[in-house]
Amino acid sequence: MLVLGAEEIDLYDAFGMVLLAGGGEPIGRTALQKLIYFCCNSAANIENADFAPQYYGPYSAKLSVVMERMFSCGYIEQIMRHGIQYDVYHYKLMDNGARLANKAKSQHPEDYLKIGDIVKTCDDMVEPLAPKLSYVSKIHYISKKQKARTPDKISLHGMRYGWNMDIALVREHWPLFEKFNEKCQMNPITH
Repeated sequence: MLVLGAEEIDLYDAFGMVLLAGGGEPIGRTALQKLIYFCCNSAANIENADFAPQYYGPYSAKLSVVMERMFSCGYIEQIMRHGIQYDVYHYKLMDNGARLANKAKSQHPEDYLKIGDIVKTCDDMVEPLAPKLSYVSKIHYISKKQKARTPDKISLHGMRYGWNMDIALVREHWPLFEKFNEKCQMNPITH
């Protein structure tokens, strides 16, 4: 529930709290975008990240700037892994970043619990996280924007965003979508 007068969590703090909730394990750039997308749709007081459709699902340019600034200031470590087709970037908190994230956690304990709940939803997921989170975030985005409530309608509306939403893949990801959607319904945001 949005608490009137409550201090809004900026994207720097939200980003740090997601990494903190991840238990110190590196999290990939795409997975972070999607986790924060879900956090912005469930934790009431997170700054609007202006998510828009992009190839891998909802994407925030503002959040990309946050990642780069936190890296350049030494708050997070950027780990690059060379892939077959492209390089993959993962992030984890450095000591200074962990201090800031813990401070944000203490200032926003209820929202940190919501963020932790979103991150925990991924605990049972088989790696890699990014493709699953990308697909599920696309389903959620379409569901929210188009009021589509069935896999068939999600698949149909996906073309509107340039997303190939194969009906079999939508159905495969539907149970995970329902888990995330339930968390968003508990505390819906209209960003």
